[in-house]
Amino acid sequence: MSHLVGSVAHEVLEEDSSSEKTFMYEGKRYMISIDLGFSIRLFLSDIKKIPQYNLKVSDDTERGGKSLEVFYTPFPVDGVSVKSRNRLFDVFFSRKVPENEVATVDIEGEPVSFGILYDKLREAHRTDVLDEKVKENVQHESLAPLLRPYQVDAVKWLLHKEYSRTYLPTDYEEISMKITPCGKFYYNPRTLDIIDRIPENIELPTGGILADEMGLGKTVEMLTLILNNPRVDMPQKEMSDDEDKPLAIFSIRHTDIKCLCGGRIKKRKHIDLIKCCKCSKSQHKCCVIGKNTPPERYICPVCWKSEPPVVSKATFIVSPASIKKQWESEIIRHIRDPNFKVLVYDGTTSGWIDPTVMAQYDVVITDYNVMKSEIYFTSENSRDGTLRHEKKHMNPTSPLPCIQWWRVCLDEAQLVETTTTHCARMVKTLPTVHRWAVTGTPIEKHINNLYGLIFFLDIYPYTDIRMWEQLVKPFTRGDCDPLIDLLRQIMWRTCKSLVFEQIGIPPQQEIVHYITMSDLQTFFYRSQHSLCRFAFIEKAKKIGTTLAMAKMNAHILKLLLEPLRKLRLDCTVPSVNRGNRADQQTIKKFLTPDELHAHLVSNNELEAKAQLRTIASSFNALAGISMIRSDVPEAEKMYKAVLRRAKDYTGTISVDSLLQIHALHNLIEIANVQEQQDPDQKVEYQMELKKLEGKYITSYHTKMKQVEKQLNDASQALETMEADADWNGSWWREVFCSIRGTGVEDGLIEKINQEINLFGGALFSDE
Repeated sequence: MSHLVGSVAHEVLEEDSSSEKTFMYEGKRYMISIDLGFSIRLFLSDIKKIPQYNLKVSDDTERGGKSLEVFYTPFPVDGVSVKSRNRLFDVFFSRKVPENEVATVDIEGEPVSFGILYDKLREAHRTDVLDEKVKENVQHESLAPLLRPYQVDAVKWLLHKEYSRTYLPTDYEEISMKITPCGKFYYNPRTLDIIDRIPENIELPTGGILADEMGLGKTVEMLTLILNNPRVDMPQKEMSDDEDKPLAIFSIRHTDIKCLCGGRIKKRKHIDLIKCCKCSKSQHKCCVIGKNTPPERYICPVCWKSEPPVVSKATFIVSPASIKKQWESEIIRHIRDPNFKVLVYDGTTSGWIDPTVMAQYDVVITDYNVMKSEIYFTSENSRDGTLRHEKKHMNPTSPLPCIQWWRVCLDEAQLVETTTTHCARMVKTLPTVHRWAVTGTPIEKHINNLYGLIFFLDIYPYTDIRMWEQLVKPFTRGDCDPLIDLLRQIMWRTCKSLVFEQIGIPPQQEIVHYITMSDLQTFFYRSQHSLCRFAFIEKAKKIGTTLAMAKMNAHILKLLLEPLRKLRLDCTVPSVNRGNRADQQTIKKFLTPDELHAHLVSNNELEAKAQLRTIASSFNALAGISMIRSDVPEAEKMYKAVLRRAKDYTGTISVDSLLQIHALHNLIEIANVQEQQDPDQKVEYQMELKKLEGKYITSYHTKMKQVEKQLNDASQALETMEADADWNGSWWREVFCSIRGTGVEDGLIEKINQEINLFGGALFSDE
C-alpha cells in the first residue's frame, strides 16, 4: 500500500522561471515548496534511485494547475545508496527522541576485552527469570555423578532455553512524517527500512551456546539436560494410502533388484531380499537392514528422499573424531538407565541404517569427518536427475536429514565457525527442535568467531553477515551492551576462577625430575639445537630484531617460537619428519632409542657420502678447468686424485661409479694424446673403466627388468579384471564397496573430485 508523504512542488508560469527553486519535470515547470537542504537535481536523482519512493503528478486544488506529490510504498529493498535513503528520510520523516535521551557521538575506542565481555554476560544472567517448568532439583535419578552448584545453575538455564519462548526486542522505533502528519510508521536505524505496521519482536529458536571453560563438566551438563527433558510429544502411528501394501517382504524370488551393493553379492545363493513398499524395488536384506530388526514398513534409501522426516526422541551429537568414543564411554559411565540406547554412527560409507531404526535410539554420536563426507549423500548433491539412462544400482542416501531430531549438539563447536565448509552446511540442514553449541572457547581470536555459532543456531536476523557486523561494530569501539543483549539470551558461560572452590581440585604439587641424557641422546640434542638456533635467528631477522615479543601478535609469535617448540619436544621424545618431497605429505615419526641410533647412523652415512661426492666432483671440475687451460699434467693429477679417493673408500661410503667413469675416461684420452704414457697403465685404466661401466649399467638393467616384470603382471591382472568386469555402470560401485571400512573412503572421494575439477567440471560443488 502506497502512502502520501508530502506535496513537494507546484506548477508555475514561464515568467516565474528565473527563481532557483524552479525545475522542469515531464515538460512542465515546477517550483519546490519544501526546504530540502540540498539541490533539486540531487533530490530528483534520489527519488529515481530508491524504488520505495514514487513521484506523481496530481491536481493542485488550492493554486490551480498541477502539483508533484511523493508516495512511499513499504517493502524490503537492498543494494541501494545509503546516503540517498538517509537524505529522503530527513526530508519526509523525523525520529521521536525522548526528552531524557542524550545525543551521543560515535567515537572510536578500544575494543572490549573478552574477559570483560564474559563478566558482563555473567552479571546480565543474574536477573534472569527462569521458566516455571524448570524444577528446583535437576539431579536426575539415572545420573550417576552428583552435580556441583555451578552445574545445577547451568542445567537450569539449559532447561529454561528449551522450555520457554524467548524474544529479542525489535529494532524498529516509531517515527512521524514532517509534511503530511498522518498514519504511523516504524523505522529500523540498522537496516534503514520503514514499515507501516507495528513490528513484532524477534522470536529466538530454542537452544543456545554452552560455553563453560574446559574441565568444568560440560558433558555431564548436557547429559543431565538429555535426561531431564526427553521428548514426550512423539506422534502416534497414522494410516497412509499404502498401508494395505505388504510391509516387509523377505524372499529370494524377486527379479526386480536394485540394491546398494550394485549386484556385488548377486552370485551368492540364499540371499534374503526385502521389498520397498513405495517403489516395489528389492534390495538385499544384509545391505539395507544388516543385523538390525527390520521395520514394519520398509522404505528403500531412494524413496526416503521424498518422505517426511521421522520424528525422533534422539539427541544427535557431533564431536571431533578423537573424542567420539569418549562420548560413548562417558554416557555408559554416567547414565545408569539400562534402557538408554546409544549409537555411534560412522557414516553412510560404513553401511546404510534405516531412519526408523536410527530414530529409536536416545543418543546418536558421530564426528565432524563423517559429517564432512555425509553431504555427498544428501538429495541436494545427488546427480540422479542428470543421467540419461536409469542406473542399475542404488545410490546410498544419508539417513541423517530423514530424521527430525529432538536436539542437535555440536561438541567443540568452534570447529564450524566457517559457515561455507561441507561440515557446517551439513549440520545446518539437519531437521531439529533444539540446537546446542558446546565449546569452551567460543571466541578465540576475534569476536567474529561467534558468527559461525550464530549461523548454526539460526538466530535471525544475525545469520546475515551484514547484520552481524552491524551488531558487533559497537563492541569493536568499546561498547558491548548491544552484543550483551543478544548473548544473554543464547549463551551461558562459567569461568573456572569463580567456581574453583566448588570443583574440589586437590592442591597442586610440583615434582621435578632431573634426567641425564645418554651420549647418543646428547649428540642428537646438540645437532637439533644447532639447527633450531639457526632457524630461530633466520626467523628473527625476517621479523625484525627491534620488535619486542610483547608487541607481537599471536601468529608472528608462533612462527618465531616454532624452532624452540621442536627442540622442547625433542627433549621428551626424539622425532623426525618423513616425506620431504613436494609430492609427499610430511609425517612426524617418534623414535625409540634403537630407531634413534639407526637414524643418526643413516644420517651420518648420507652426509659423508654427500661430502665425498662433492670432493670427487670438485676434483673432476678442477681437472676440466686445467684441460681448458691446456695444463694436462695438472688435469691428470686431479683425475688420479678421484681414483685415489675411490680406493680409500670402498665400504658403505664410496665414490660414485659415474664420477670414477668420468675420471677414467679422461685419463685414457690423456694417455692417447701423450705418447710417453705407460701402455700398461692405459690398459689398466681401460679394464677398470669397462668393469665400472658394466657394473653401472647392470644395476639399472636389473631395475628395468624388475619394473618390466611388475608392468607385465599388472597388465595381465588388468586384462583379467576387464574381462570379468561388468561395464554396465556398476563397476565403480564395486570399487567403493571393496574399500568400505578401510578408512580411505574420504580420500578417494576427494581425489575423484579433484580430478574432475581438473578436467572441466565438479562432481560435488560447494555452491
